[in-house]
Amino acid sequence: MSPDFFDLYECRHLKEEDLGGIQGFTVRDGGGNLANYLSSGAFHDEQGHEARVYLVIDKETQEIAGYFALKAGYVAVHAKRKLFSKEFDSVPGVELANFAVNSTYIKNHGNRKGLGAAIFEYCILPTARKAQDVIGVKFIYIFALPYPDLINRYKTYGFSRLNRLQERNTHVLIRPRYDQGCVFMYQTL
Repeated sequence: MSPDFFDLYECRHLKEEDLGGIQGFTVRDGGGNLANYLSSGAFHDEQGHEARVYLVIDKETQEIAGYFALKAGYVAVHAKRKLFSKEFDSVPGVELANFAVNSTYIKNHGNRKGLGAAIFEYCILPTARKAQDVIGVKFIYIFALPYPDLINRYKTYGFSRLNRLQERNTHVLIRPRYDQGCVFMYQTL
């Protein structure tokens, strides 16, 4: 995907008038509840200020090409290694709570390969960096579905995994219930 991303796409907040166009949004097999979230929970989260949900719209066809949801959060870090200690420090971050490309859109527009990477580069990272300019934010992180291909894709986006002990401790401290089985990944902004 070339740097003229914004010649082809618009990135904006989910609005009530978008709800009708969401019905045709699909994700690949193994995409979990990413399509369901967009049609059932995203507008509630947007309105309730629990997350900011962004749609990536094809300017020519007005199709939803992808979406992502960002929310404020923290990463728990054990500051001191004491036996049986439950103490930890929190490092502020932006959670990439949901992120999906519309499989139907990609199927109908095969020349748009690399759209997920482009959305990450041109929409998600700049939005997280804007938050960093306003409040203290050090990381962007995600609880990725536990599929090797997906984990490797996030690594190409610049995300890293923690070592096994850190990962286990982080999952105990901060992983939301709905992300059970997912893998914590992060990158420094």
